[in-house]
Amino acid sequence: MRPEHQLPHAPYIVAVVRELTARAIAPGRLWTYGAASPGQHATRPAVQRLCALLEWDRSRCTGAGLSWHWSDDVGWRSARTGRGGRRLVDTTRALGLPLYADPAALADVAQALVDGQHTVPDDRAGEWRGAAQVREAVAEFRRMPPSSS
Repeated sequence: MRPEHQLPHAPYIVAVVRELTARAIAPGRLWTYGAASPGQHATRPAVQRLCALLEWDRSRCTGAGLSWHWSDDVGWRSARTGRGGRRLVDTTRALGLPLYADPAALADVAQALVDGQHTVPDDRAGEWRGAAQVREAVAEFRRMPPSSS
C-alpha cells in the first residue's frame, strides 16, 4: 500500500484538516488510508476504497467525542464517541454534504458538533475548488493494478 500522503485523496483531506486547524478545531487523530477490512464495505473491493478518519476525543468536545469518516463512495459520516473512541449507539449519520465538500463548510459543521450542538449548519455547501483534480487522481489510481507491498 502507498504511504498515506501519496494516496489520491490526500490533498482533499489535507485541505480539510488545514481549515479545521486554522479554526483551532483540529482533530486529535487523523488517518488517511486506501484499504478497508475485507467484507467491511460492500460497495467496492477493499483495495479500491479510499477513506479518511478524523477523531476528536472527549477532551476536545463539549459532551461526547466525535468521529468523522469519509470515503469516496459514501462521503462524510459523523458519529458521537465515548471513552476509548467507541462509537455511541445510534449516533452515526451522514452529514449530507457533497463528496468533496468545501473545507470551510465542513469546518462550520465540525465547530457546531465539537461545541455540542445537535443541529448543524445546513446551508448548501459547495464543492471544494480542488475536487476535479482529486477526481482525476482517483480515476488514475483505480486504473493502476494494486501493489503487493
